[in-house]
Amino acid sequence: MKHLFEYDKYVMPSAPVNEGFVTDIFPAFIKWLREWFNKKANDRNMIFQIPTGLLPQEIEGDHMMYVPHQQGGRGAAKLFLAAKGQYKLEDADINKLKTNMPASDPNYKIVADPNKTSKERALAYFKYWKRTWENYKRDAKANIASHPEVQEGIAKVDGNHPKFFSNDFLTTVAWIESRFDPKAGKTRPYKGLFQIGSDAFNDLKKTYKNRIYSNSSVIPMDTVENPQMGNDYLKWAYDRFQNNLAELEKTKA
Repeated sequence: MKHLFEYDKYVMPSAPVNEGFVTDIFPAFIKWLREWFNKKANDRNMIFQIPTGLLPQEIEGDHMMYVPHQQGGRGAAKLFLAAKGQYKLEDADINKLKTNMPASDPNYKIVADPNKTSKERALAYFKYWKRTWENYKRDAKANIASHPEVQEGIAKVDGNHPKFFSNDFLTTVAWIESRFDPKAGKTRPYKGLFQIGSDAFNDLKKTYKNRIYSNSSVIPMDTVENPQMGNDYLKWAYDRFQNNLAELEKTKA
C-alpha cells in the first residue's frame, strides 16, 4: 500500500500471522489499547498516568488501526511508545510522520518542532489523523453507493476466509488509497483499490497460501481479490506492529 513508509522486510521478522480474529479486530484492539496504555510502567520515567479505561482523545478511535499500515509495524510501535512517554523519536521517525501530514496543519508544526517532547509530537500526529480519518470515513460513506461493485467486493471479503476488519473500516481505507477506482495505479508500482505493492504482494502470497490471489503472478486489480488482499495486508501490518511493540518494550525493560 502506498502509505507504508517503513517496510517490515527490513526489520526482525514477526511471528506467523494469527488468523484467530474472524470478526472486526477493532473492539479487541481498543480494549487492548486501553489496558496497555494504562499499564503501570516499570521505570519511574513513566509520566503519563490516567484512570483505568480512559484514553487521551487523540488515540481514542479506529484511526489507530490504520497507523500500523501507514507507518509500518516498527514505526507504529515507536509512535505508541512515544505517546506513553516511553520512547524518544529520532529524526528519521519524525520525517516519516511529516510525510503523512500537510505542512499547513497546526499539528504538523508540533510534530516538526524540535523543542516539543516525543510524547507531544506523537499525540499531535494521532490528533491530526483522528480528524483526517473521520473526514475520509464520512466521504467514503457518501461515495460508496456510487460504486456497487466495490461495495459488494468489500462485503464479500469474508466469503471463504477470515474477515479481520469491518466493512466501514475497509471501505474507508479503500477510499483513502484509491477513491474506489479498481484500476488505480495500473501503470504504477502500487495497484488497485487497496494499492498493493509488489513487496506486499509477495509477502501476502507467502503468508496466506490458501488465498486465490496466491496463485497469481500479477497483482489482482479487481473488486474481489484486491479487497481480500487489503483485508489480509492490514492484519499482516497489525501483527507486525504487535510483535515489534513487544520487542521494543522488552529492549527497554
